[in-house]
Amino acid sequence: MITFDIETAALPNAIDFVGTPKAPSNYKDPVKIAEYVAEKSAAELEHAPLDPDLCTVRAIGTSINGTVAVNIVGERGMDERDLLVWFWGQFAGQRGVCCGYNILSFDFPVLLHRSMEWAVPVPMPPSLARYRIGPVYDLYAILYNWGPGRGLKWVANRFGLDVKSPGDSGSDVAGMDYERLRAYLNSEISLLEQLYQRMEPVYFGGRTWERP
Repeated sequence: MITFDIETAALPNAIDFVGTPKAPSNYKDPVKIAEYVAEKSAAELEHAPLDPDLCTVRAIGTSINGTVAVNIVGERGMDERDLLVWFWGQFAGQRGVCCGYNILSFDFPVLLHRSMEWAVPVPMPPSLARYRIGPVYDLYAILYNWGPGRGLKWVANRFGLDVKSPGDSGSDVAGMDYERLRAYLNSEISLLEQLYQRMEPVYFGGRTWERP
């Protein structure tokens, strides 16, 4: 099984796809209309790192059999395409059995959209089926029965998991240097593994799904 987490940033040209928001029809003052448009555009750009159509993958952390690897765009000459090719190779090597947090609603849509952008083949497409456990262990979806839930850090603090980077969050990623980003991803992977182990005897009956 591959446990993974991705970190994203806004596309450099995200503004080109945001468009120009329209003010409500009851806005008549040109100044207020301009203020409204500016605020809505800024809000969409702020949300861009969380939008599969407006973000880029900056880093991916994985763990396979306890071996953690973190790759970051810009390190060792790696670009986003290289990062995607590397991840899908790791994913296929585990036959699509994977674990993450909110990966059905965020990580996989981002990875697939970015793979389309770069024409990166996906040797083993992920199972995107909801309401089932395995081969994709989306701990967020399972923990909250495929409904709205809480963030990984909140869950970690609630259940007493060891948070190694308590002061960082995904919203800080764009401004992180390589060292800090690597430490943050290592912390996230550790939390995922701890949470999986805590959930396993309750939700999975001590068994991991395997492909026949």
